[in-house]
Amino acid sequence: MSISELVAAHNALAKRFKTYEQVVDELPPVEVLNELRYALRAALELLALKDASSSSHEAVGQKERELIARLDHAIKCAYHDLVDGLVIELGRFVRHLTNLPPTFEVVGSKLTDIFADIQAAEEVIAQSRGDPANRSELYETELYGQWFDKLSEHLHYLTRTAKPLIDQRQRRARRYWLLGIIASAATGVALSNLWSWLA
Repeated sequence: MSISELVAAHNALAKRFKTYEQVVDELPPVEVLNELRYALRAALELLALKDASSSSHEAVGQKERELIARLDHAIKCAYHDLVDGLVIELGRFVRHLTNLPPTFEVVGSKLTDIFADIQAAEEVIAQSRGDPANRSELYETELYGQWFDKLSEHLHYLTRTAKPLIDQRQRRARRYWLLGIIASAATGVALSNLWSWLA
C-alpha cells in the first residue's frame, strides 16, 4: 500500500467520523479513537524512520512496510469500530422504540428492515472476528463499504421520525407525574381539612 492510498483511506475515515458524530450526536466509540492513536503512532514512527535512514536500505524498506501495514490495519479497525458503534446505537434506539407503541404507526414496516440490517451487520462483525484471513476484506467492503452508510441512514431516519414522538411522550409523562403530585397534595390538604372539621 502506498502513502497516497493511506492518505485516501484516512480522509475517507475522517469523513465517516464526522458523519457518525452528526447522526449519533456524540463522539464515536473510544475504540475508534484508540485506533486513530495507533495509526498516529505508526505514522510518527514512519516519519522518524525516513528522517534517520542510517540503517541499511533493505532494513529500512522492511521496517517501512511493517509500519505502513500497521497504519493501514489501524485505519481499517477504526472503520470496523465505527460500524460497531452504529449497530450498538441503533440497537439501543430500536429497543427504546419497542416500548412506545405509537411509534410503530410512524415508523411502520421500516422497523422490520432496520432489525434485519442490524442482525446482518452483527453477523458480518462476528464473521470478521472469527475469520482473520479475510478480516481486511470484510472491514473494507462489507462493514465500511456497505454497512456504514446503510446503518447511518437508518439512525438518521429514526431520529427524524421517531425521536419527536419519544420526546413528546416523555414530556407528557413528566406532566402526568407533576399533576399526580399536585393532586396528591391537594387530596392530602382536603382530607386534613375534613378531619379538622369533623373533629
